[in-house]
Amino acid sequence: MRVAKVLTMHIPVRIVLLVCLLADSSVSAGEGWEPGVSLQSPRTGPGVTLGADGHIYAIGGVDYGIGDKHATNTAERFHEATGNWEYIEPMWMTRHLPGAVTDSDGRIWVVGGHNAGFVVHDTVERYDPVGGPWMLMGSRLNMARTGHGIAITGNDCIYVFGGTSEYSAAGDLASVEKYDSATGVWTFVASMNEARGTPGYAADGQGRIYAIGGGRIGGPAALSTVERYDPEGDTWEYVASLPEPLGNPAAFVLSGEIYAVGGWQGSSYTDKCYIYSPSTESWRAGPQMYEALGLARGVVGLSSKAYVVGGEGPNIWAKDRVAVLSAAANVPCYSCLGFEPPMDKGAVTVKKNRVLPFKAELIDLDGNPVTDADILSPPVIQVWFDSGQAEDPVDVSEQALSAGQGTDGNQFEFSDGKWRFNLKTKNYTAQGTYTIRMVSGNESEYVIESTCQAMFVIN
Repeated sequence: MRVAKVLTMHIPVRIVLLVCLLADSSVSAGEGWEPGVSLQSPRTGPGVTLGADGHIYAIGGVDYGIGDKHATNTAERFHEATGNWEYIEPMWMTRHLPGAVTDSDGRIWVVGGHNAGFVVHDTVERYDPVGGPWMLMGSRLNMARTGHGIAITGNDCIYVFGGTSEYSAAGDLASVEKYDSATGVWTFVASMNEARGTPGYAADGQGRIYAIGGGRIGGPAALSTVERYDPEGDTWEYVASLPEPLGNPAAFVLSGEIYAVGGWQGSSYTDKCYIYSPSTESWRAGPQMYEALGLARGVVGLSSKAYVVGGEGPNIWAKDRVAVLSAAANVPCYSCLGFEPPMDKGAVTVKKNRVLPFKAELIDLDGNPVTDADILSPPVIQVWFDSGQAEDPVDVSEQALSAGQGTDGNQFEFSDGKWRFNLKTKNYTAQGTYTIRMVSGNESEYVIESTCQAMFVIN
């Protein structure tokens, strides 16, 4: 009978990390991100939203030159299938730093912003991609604002938060307004804990709204604090702060996590990306953008690709560039340090029912332990059977039984700093070689690139 050699034992940490580093597209500057199809017109601070028709809309902003005097009322949309941007009818008003959302009927709402003379708007426009054209709505904000965050909930209530009402410290806003589609009226709701303009903004899967970083005209220019709003309780609370201050980052939700990309650090723009996990309530580093930028807007298309649209950067007032990130590009990569004794000595011969103890550590790219607090889907045990008769190995993982540690669903359990699975071999009676691996329980959440592997043999 042929017995293959065990491929992975106790591998030095530096080697394991190198394997994951080479495999993970999120760890090098620019990798994971790629240039998309450029806008028809440069835009910094546009309103951006995904339409119900599948188009990505980029609306308003500043289209060229230096300063707000080039605020625009033009709008365009992108179709992922054809890869084309096309102009649509312009808005009634020029709007730099407006907010844009799409309601359940597919209509696009553009709220606030300011014009070429920095006159801040309290007006709202709505566009119907089917019926057109733009309509200037009768219901106005209670307070004119620009550079605010915006979100829409499942009942078509629109929330706008923060921003500024004038270009002075007195204009910094913490106030929040809600538009009720049932009444057609804007009302004030609970204010944020602090004023913030041009925050990143997003809503998680539970309908909670996030205000991420931002800054104040009265200082500081960039904030690291993050607040979360519960529409049901009408309350704001602080959550984990960004690793560093970011004014005007682009934000979006991808695979259930919140991304904050680029932004103003107080003296320069950054190419950094950070990812917030609502389940662990913590931030981690994401795929670095290939260029520094700010005042761009983020959105996720029907393809599950994320788009960072427009913005500005060093020596560039308005960009026509679009950056694209696929959902798979930033799946975290973890490494297994090898199964510990006694399953590190080569193939184990099993003559009768035994319990084989598999235990190992997972680490991230920085060498930090990965625990059950870091992932939603525990790693699982994978069992392959090789009869030695020249057939391809067969996956027999479904027959795995646990004995105290692990689950009959093949999941490892975490205890005392280790991932553990005590495997009963009673279901495995065919003669041959059985190869055991630890693999990801959900490869859309994370991957185990350098896995643990051990073997047992039944004669």
